[in-house]
Amino acid sequence: MKVNLIRVNGAMRIAFLLICYLATCVQLNAQAPKLVMGRILNKEESEKAKKPIPFDLDQIGDIKIYYFNTEQEGKDMLEALKQDNINMTLSAMYEVPDATGSYQITLPETGSIVIKVSSAPPVLEEIKGRREITTYVDLGHVLQQVNIVVSRNEPTPTPPDDEQYGDMLFLSGLGMSIDESSAKPNARMIIQPYVINNNRNQELVMYRLPHVFDGEEYSITQHRRMGYDLQHDSLGAYIDSKVSLAKNGKYTWNDTIKLPNADENFQLVARAQLVDYTRPYWDKYVELSPKSRRRPLQFLEYSLEQYELDPKKYEEKPKVERRTGVEDISLSFLLGKAELDTEDPNNEVQLNKLKAKLLEIVNGESSTLKELHLYSVSSPEGSYASNMLLSQRRLAFARSLIYSVIPPNTMKRLYTYTPNDSRVATWLEVSDLLERDTLFTEATAIREIVKKYPKSQDQQYRQVAALPYYNTLIKSYLPKLRSMKCEYTAEIYRALTKEEILHRYQTDPDYRSGKKNFALYEYWHLFNMVKDPRELEQLYRRAYDYSKELTNGKPWILAANNLAVSYLKRDTVDLTILQPLIDIRVKGCNVERRFDGRVIGVDNVEEVVANQLAMYLKKGRFSEASILARILPDTEKNKVIKAFTLCLGGYYKVKPGLKPKEARERAETFKLVSNSSPLNKVIMYLAMKDKDCDVVAEKALTELPPDDPKTLYLKAVINCRKAVSDSNPMALWSMYAEDALYECFKKDPNKGDPKKSFVRIAEWDGDISKECFKYAKERYETELSIEEKDIK
Repeated sequence: MKVNLIRVNGAMRIAFLLICYLATCVQLNAQAPKLVMGRILNKEESEKAKKPIPFDLDQIGDIKIYYFNTEQEGKDMLEALKQDNINMTLSAMYEVPDATGSYQITLPETGSIVIKVSSAPPVLEEIKGRREITTYVDLGHVLQQVNIVVSRNEPTPTPPDDEQYGDMLFLSGLGMSIDESSAKPNARMIIQPYVINNNRNQELVMYRLPHVFDGEEYSITQHRRMGYDLQHDSLGAYIDSKVSLAKNGKYTWNDTIKLPNADENFQLVARAQLVDYTRPYWDKYVELSPKSRRRPLQFLEYSLEQYELDPKKYEEKPKVERRTGVEDISLSFLLGKAELDTEDPNNEVQLNKLKAKLLEIVNGESSTLKELHLYSVSSPEGSYASNMLLSQRRLAFARSLIYSVIPPNTMKRLYTYTPNDSRVATWLEVSDLLERDTLFTEATAIREIVKKYPKSQDQQYRQVAALPYYNTLIKSYLPKLRSMKCEYTAEIYRALTKEEILHRYQTDPDYRSGKKNFALYEYWHLFNMVKDPRELEQLYRRAYDYSKELTNGKPWILAANNLAVSYLKRDTVDLTILQPLIDIRVKGCNVERRFDGRVIGVDNVEEVVANQLAMYLKKGRFSEASILARILPDTEKNKVIKAFTLCLGGYYKVKPGLKPKEARERAETFKLVSNSSPLNKVIMYLAMKDKDCDVVAEKALTELPPDDPKTLYLKAVINCRKAVSDSNPMALWSMYAEDALYECFKKDPNKGDPKKSFVRIAEWDGDISKECFKYAKERYETELSIEEKDIK
């Protein structure tokens, strides 16, 4: 029994020693240092973009990763950081991640790290055997740790050098950066860029040409698969054969994009893929250019002079025409008779006026009377048959008086047949006269009678005559319906005088309304006689459209230029008005076109080119404007408009590689524009995007009105730039920028206009940081809501 106990105790002792040995091995193995890879990401931005986004080190400062061999040391550091224990943090070892948030540290499985991101609360990560750790941080909120089994450094877009001038976006250095683990030799990278409009919920605007980069093995295999003819490859035309996907980490190109307009925010994005022979193994939406860009030139102030043509140089030749005349004759006859009332002096005046008009045509050397038609109307009082007979008798009487003045030879050739030349006025016409004088009750009564007896005017007369106010009211309107009219057609082979043209414009409703067109020479006279700007613009437009009909599309230059000047004066743009009159292939202005030694036309009239240039500037089409600026002659008159055009087109920076002449022109442009006003001096130095120039701009800003919203906005721009560029980032610069922007929003005269307000401008301005815009807008909107509550 004793021996058995000894044996049992011996076995237990061996087992115990074995367990201790194994535990020691496990512990030693756990404490063996191993490589740990991790990444620190911005939670808020990652959730918005739905992809991993690292912190911007330029904005938040350093990120420190303190590392320890044991978990307890990490917990001690966590508490020290929470209590601002500087002594402990100064003695601790730490690493700093790269721009992508990635880091590598050699630690045992029992180790720990403490991550401190700017002002966010510290985060403890215990290794616990993990080899890859991803931590999302957001102002004290930490997402649960993510264990990654397989990781790859994803391709990332390369930030381009971007410049926007009006509707032209210049992007250089566009592209993707990719590590060798992703850029396999048997793979292809496909990038399909496209432009979106951020002001319209990222609406697709246009596609750009795709870019394709092949690995060496993929290129060889694809060549064979396509039967040694890459035309069979739908992407073959877009392959960059100079760059191999497996050997180069950066794949770049340049692009110049003509945007639909200069007012909205456009961005270049792309669908990017890495594919092998069978499938895409990486597929992402990427932003190739920033959402916001710096555009201080949008505040440049300038006024454009309108260039008017000398009307005498563009007077149209008079044109003879076949004309139709109408004369309303007001003759008073004796009641119930076809005889003129001799006691009414107006009869003689009316007849003499008509006779004189007809005789002028008959006796004129360049005119011939071709047709003459008379019409008579009698009032509806009495029997319809008697009234019709009376109307015909009066017409015959008037004919005898009028025909008597026309020579027999002319009468033989005169066409006088007139159907329906006599009629009796209706009682509805009487009702219309009453309504014009607001006698609605009496008018309605007559209409009811006509409705009751629609086919008998005699019955209508008896019923109307029985009305109690017939003798006292209705009879007084009947003489107005007794009328006579004369229409004549004449061939007048002479131009109208300017007085006749103006009279026609003022009195003839068809010509006044535009139903009928004047001849171009008549429009020319009206341009000089009509004074009302609105009427003139309508006449310019009518002459412009009519001239295009006459010439199959090319407008009359005087009407076109006058119309353009009228538009410019009221800040309106229509690029189509002057376009047909300009040929950019002709290098110069006032270039004569000749045929057989004589001038048959002039291309690019200087005034027309200058006004079209002004239209382009107002529309933000600076690229087209700069083309016209180079066509304009270098005169003192054109000096200002040319300088501002070239400046707004981006031709003001003196860059390396320019020819001496172009460098001098750019320097002169910068000097002229910056000296044109105190505001423009600030803007031009800010537009240089240089720290030294920013200093000059800040000094020049003191010359501007301090409370002007534009001054406050530019002050915010300068302070935002200082906050970014200062090697010792100061919260003061950001605070100054926010205060200035907030005051700008308060004083904005366009605050009610969603297209022109400074809030809209600042939202997409690359010079205004997101934080500055966010907090300034919040303060402004809070104040507005308080004011609204106070009003209620």
